[in-house]
Amino acid sequence: MDSFVSSRWRPMQPKDVRECVEIVASHPVVGPRYGAAIADLPKAWLRLLTSDAMLTGVFEETERGRIRPWCIGVSVIVTDDFLAELKKPPLSWIGPELARRLARDESPLLSARQLREANMAGGLNAVVWEGCIRAGYEDRPDLFHHIMGGFLDSHRGYLWKEIVASNAESVDRLERTLYSGGRLWDPAAPGHDPARRGKEKRRRLLAYLRDHPEELRPLSRKAIATRGFTPSRFLHAALATIEQETGAVR
Repeated sequence: MDSFVSSRWRPMQPKDVRECVEIVASHPVVGPRYGAAIADLPKAWLRLLTSDAMLTGVFEETERGRIRPWCIGVSVIVTDDFLAELKKPPLSWIGPELARRLARDESPLLSARQLREANMAGGLNAVVWEGCIRAGYEDRPDLFHHIMGGFLDSHRGYLWKEIVASNAESVDRLERTLYSGGRLWDPAAPGHDPARRGKEKRRRLLAYLRDHPEELRPLSRKAIATRGFTPSRFLHAALATIEQETGAVR
């Protein structure tokens, strides 16, 4: 009889940090990027776990009572200045640079107050620190949908201005990420062809919104006042525009 395997994601906890760092350090592509900075990673993540500007996800499977993490995701909400620095040559890997800065006590993350204020006026910048899959799980295409779902859940409710991530570890990983809808493209970037990609992106958005109608419901006034969340009126407008262009009916 086949054993039942279930997958889920949850926020990172202090007890997870050691194994999450091991997943990064043992990855044949991501690990070497850190070099000596890998020693700074555990302390940095432990320090930031209580920060409102750090969003985390530990993806794990349960089989025959055994729980095994297979992917970790970490995003941080950073200042405009830090994001501008990341884009200037010479370019550097995001993860190691963040680990080194935190080790020097030069955190580019927003404070709780700065986050609330920016979320209500102007928007926030997110940097994907890591999205690392444990070696041996790369050939499981079904898991990439779990990753995308966890990313959307953990980043929901914020007014995003820009989200930046490092390059994919391989061509195969990039193809699977694109297939799952998990990559945002800059319209100003070279090679962007909205006529060629637009219809497919709209289909994915419509399908997601139909499966998650809660995204179209406005948040309570209390939630907006206490957490600085932005109502999803933008999704209402986007959905109306997409349906008008494609002829789709809710």
